[in-house]
Amino acid sequence: FGEVSIEHADFGQVVQTLAGRSTADFLIVHLDYQWFFSRAPDEALQQRVEELLALCRQWLAVSRGTLLLNNIAFLPRSPVENERGKQARLVAEANAALFAFAEHESRAALLDLASILASVGYESAVRERNRWVMKFPYTPETTKRIMAGYEELICNRSRARRKAVVVDADNTLWNGVVGEVGYERLGIDDEFPNVIHKVLQHDLLELRRLGYLICVVTKNNERDFLEVFANRKMPLS
Repeated sequence: FGEVSIEHADFGQVVQTLAGRSTADFLIVHLDYQWFFSRAPDEALQQRVEELLALCRQWLAVSRGTLLLNNIAFLPRSPVENERGKQARLVAEANAALFAFAEHESRAALLDLASILASVGYESAVRERNRWVMKFPYTPETTKRIMAGYEELICNRSRARRKAVVVDADNTLWNGVVGEVGYERLGIDDEFPNVIHKVLQHDLLELRRLGYLICVVTKNNERDFLEVFANRKMPLS
């Protein structure tokens, strides 16, 4: 990227920062759940999220940079099962609004903090003492993952967009070599290890939906290759 300058705002300056004009190429607004509620989510959570998004739209209207946010990572806790379910529902609704905002705003992106903490394990990812002492509850390992997540978001918006995915056919799109075993004996079903190839085909379909060109480079005879798609039931058929 060349020369990079990083500036840190003071804690508790979220509203002031979003209400002002910025020359930053990227503004990261990372929020712990306590910015939205103190102990547990309540019916006021959605209003708090809407207030945040209004500030974000205001910042985008007067600034040229890209805004990076995170979703809410919260582990419901209550001795009452119905209350835990209510807390989970309120957080899910709030996160749905955050994801929708990032999806519709071309200069906004959302870090899936909840998934990062889930991959580490919430109890291993968070230290409550850190939350109260430093206003930053994450363990060092979790912090590295969060930083990597923001780095990926920035890189995705700073480099030329990839336009195509190129794959092999044999032992990639399916299990086996079509020129040796014929299309009938190729592995592409829901049993291991054939399911790995089926999942890959589903992933390629999703990339095509997102606008990528899907290309195949193969040494197969063209007729053998096309027979697979004509005769086997698989996601890319």
